[in-house]
This record gives sequence, C-alpha cells and structure tokens, in this order.
Amino acid sequence: MMGYLDIQKGVFYAQLRIPKDCQTALGKTAFRKTLKTSDRQEAERLATPLVDKWKADINAVRHHKVRFHTDPLTMNNYQDEAAEFAIYKWKVIYPALALSEEAGEVSGKLSKLIRDQHVKFDGSESLTDSQRADIIFELGDVMWNVANLAKDLGVSLNEVAQMNIEKLQLRTKRNTISGSGDHR
Repeated sequence: MMGYLDIQKGVFYAQLRIPKDCQTALGKTAFRKTLKTSDRQEAERLATPLVDKWKADINAVRHHKVRFHTDPLTMNNYQDEAAEFAIYKWKVIYPALALSEEAGEVSGKLSKLIRDQHVKFDGSESLTDSQRADIIFELGDVMWNVANLAKDLGVSLNEVAQMNIEKLQLRTKRNTISGSGDHR
C-alpha cells in the first residue's frame, strides 16, 4: 500500500494515477483524497478500501461495465440518459439552481488557473491535459443540469439548440449579433 500514499505537511493522502485510456471516462488523471492522519499505519488502513474502489472504477471503465457509446451521442439521447440520474423532487428549480452552481465551478477552475498557475488565457499558452480534463469534467455537470432543466420544461435539447441557432441567425441578419438584451 505504500506506493499509494503521499504525505504533505505531515498529513497522508491516498492517491492512484489513472491510466491514460481511462482518464476521459473518469474525468481526471488521478484519484487523490486526504486521509486526515499523520500516522502511517492508520493511513495504510484508511487507504486500502479507497484504492480498491478506485481500481474497481478503472476496471469498470476498461471492461465497459459503464456505458459507452460506439455511435455519436445525440443531444436528445444524452438528455434521456441524463434523466436516468435525476433524483431530485423539485422540477425546474433544482436543475436551474444546480446549473448556476456548476457553471460557477467551471469559473472557479479557470480562476484558480489564473491565480495559482498564472495561466493568461490570451492564446500564448495551452492548458495541460489534466487542466483541460478538470474543466471538461465540470462542463459535463453543466450539461446534465441543462438537459434536465429542459426536460422539466418539456422541451428537448435538440429544440433548444435549434431555437438558439435560429435566434443567432436572425441577429446576424439584423446585424445585432453583438450588443446586449434578449430581444435584439
């Protein structure tokens, strides 16, 4: 178990690098969790079930025990599958509020890249695979909430997308694509 432990500032962490072929499906490059202990034996005891679960997650991805699509996933198919995980009671309001929260998490990832890693986002540098994966992982949560909010409103994602494209085409035609306001 020692290979799965890391210590920082006297506190042990369990960690496991995710193989490249599983990173996209799992949305990260590594698993890592604080064990909240400075005792090595306690850390080893706490890390064992975590690492076992992480390895099971990797095996599930590798053996397709989680669903993967061989054909391109349509927006409406995504919406149907996302609805399978909707366990909330309050239609419309829950996904609307959660959408705001998840969009904030995307912004938080970006702001921390600026603050902590001095990423400029001016085209002069590119994100690492890990940085991109973190943002993409959060975008999936944004999509889940959009899909379920649309479903709760009785509209398909394809309809929402089509309406949006038509709106943008009309704005372009009227030369009002820039500016502000809903009815330009």
